[in-house]
Amino acid sequence: MSSLQTDTPKSKTIRSKKPIVEKPEPECCTICMNNYTPIIRKKCVCKYCKADSCSKCIERYLLEKHQDAHCLHCHVNYNDATLREICTKTYVQHVYFKHRQEVLINRERANLPGLQDVAIDERLKRENETKINAIKLEIVPLETKRDIIMTDYNKLYTEYYTKLGAKQDIGDIRKRLDKLLAQSDAIRHSIATKRDDINRIRWPAAYGLPTNGGTHAKPEEEKKKFIRRCTRENCQGFLSTAWKCGICEYYSCSKCFITKTKKQDDPHECKKEDVETAEMIKKDCKPCPNCGEFIQKSSGCSQMWCISCQTPWDWTTGKVVTGGVIHNPHYYEWMKRNGGAAPRNPADIPCGGYPNAWELRRMPKLMPNKAATPFFEFHRICQELQDISQRTYRSHIDNTTTNTINVKFLLGDFDEKHWGQLLGKNERKRKRDTEVQEIFAAFRMVAVELINRVQNYHSEDGKIRSFTDLPVKEAVKFMEELNVEICTLIAMINDALRTASISYCYSVPYINLDGEYYSMKTKNFADEVKKKRDTKEDDDTDSITSMPGYGAQPKENAVIIPPTAPASASSASASPASASPASALASPASALAAVENVQKTTEAVTLKRRRPVVAPSEEDKLAEELGEDAELQAAIAASLGK
Repeated sequence: MSSLQTDTPKSKTIRSKKPIVEKPEPECCTICMNNYTPIIRKKCVCKYCKADSCSKCIERYLLEKHQDAHCLHCHVNYNDATLREICTKTYVQHVYFKHRQEVLINRERANLPGLQDVAIDERLKRENETKINAIKLEIVPLETKRDIIMTDYNKLYTEYYTKLGAKQDIGDIRKRLDKLLAQSDAIRHSIATKRDDINRIRWPAAYGLPTNGGTHAKPEEEKKKFIRRCTRENCQGFLSTAWKCGICEYYSCSKCFITKTKKQDDPHECKKEDVETAEMIKKDCKPCPNCGEFIQKSSGCSQMWCISCQTPWDWTTGKVVTGGVIHNPHYYEWMKRNGGAAPRNPADIPCGGYPNAWELRRMPKLMPNKAATPFFEFHRICQELQDISQRTYRSHIDNTTTNTINVKFLLGDFDEKHWGQLLGKNERKRKRDTEVQEIFAAFRMVAVELINRVQNYHSEDGKIRSFTDLPVKEAVKFMEELNVEICTLIAMINDALRTASISYCYSVPYINLDGEYYSMKTKNFADEVKKKRDTKEDDDTDSITSMPGYGAQPKENAVIIPPTAPASASSASASPASASPASALASPASALAAVENVQKTTEAVTLKRRRPVVAPSEEDKLAEELGEDAELQAAIAASLGK
């Protein structure tokens, strides 16, 4: 048998005529090497060093650092606006704010020993105020009683001298007058004594009494030395060399560190385990060679910095460091807080300062007031803005508010959690005031330069060396050009202050240019932006609700028939509008189907109205197939009428 050979068709290779386009590889973070995403790992580029990284790495980096928020590449500080652009709102307001509270608590805890004397004075002041209020409460009933006595005395006095009573009663009236007068004098003397006690409490030095707990204040009093923190519960004070706390006034045992009583000689028995714990603590701590305060080493090199006496010393040798570079982080913190990097004084005007008003009055003769008034108004508003920057927006930049919070914490007005919250809020206010002060400083530098153009005017050829000698036409032209720059500067300063107001949601001053004279006003632009946003949302809602048929509900017990099918529908299906109600609703199932059909149609049209202008979706296509809104409403109205 011959075998049959079949030819199999050869496989053909199909090649595409279109060129193959390689997709670019997605960008990834240079730190975690994960691809960038629109929200969670969005790409963040530094404005200064142009380095990029994902927001997740930046958030993780900020939680590991105790410094202020800064770029992880070039270490330039971030303001709150930049931080909100990089991180999410939840991270900034909750996670990072809680981290900053812990950082501020650890930072301010090192400054508590130096504020103990201030806390003691504040406690004595409160005690004195309590005593004064108690004395005032004692004076009130005495004054009321004396008023009643004097009222009776005046009635008897009138009756005695007008002889309204009988002759035999005149002697009794006189005796009663003398008795009432004696009672009034006794009460008046008692009131005067109590008021004198109030004055003695308020101004003890005027009566030759000791102050500050029994010792007169010395002009150069030595700084007190503190050994360690008080171990008494809920006390934030520190122990002196006598092992006495200045806040709660309790003594502690020098062997076991356990709190005793307010009397140093009271008997106390140390426990063995407490003594062992105290000895272990003494091994981990060493006293400062200058002031004797015990300092514990947590980490790092052997160079230490005493925050009480500001002395660098070596942990190994126990001697004061006299040479070399001080690189302890507490030293840099102290320099930052006490002059090393202090903010510039707002009263320090650069470039010689603003000239006096009488100097600017030397204008060319026949100079029209219309050309000179804006310049004088600008000089006046600069002085007013300078006064506002010094008087209003300086309270949170220095350490006054922070020290007040720390003193209240030492006195036990609130717990540590609330202390951290207050420190965090105060830091936000400090950043806010610092940013506003930077805006004021930039305005002052440019304003001084503009004003000095008039003050130090001289022509290019050197013939005119004073603005007073300038011809009137040239002077008017010069002032008009200068006024244009002034208006531009004011617009820029107002825009910067408006941005700061929206960013921090608080009121800022701005220069009002309405009218002939400039004026300073204060406004919270964040409220204005919020009001505009709410008004826009209300307008959008009104436009939706004002559409014909929006929110229409069928009447009770009404029969609803679905709308007529469009002309493009199948000709075999019968038109519901042409059918009778009886045939359309022959059964409950058909009636329910008709109601559901109308509800779906209404929901589809409503979705179409509320949806922004985007690519058509399935709901939009369904609404287009069902016809126009007018046809839908006509069908529903017809069904309701039937």
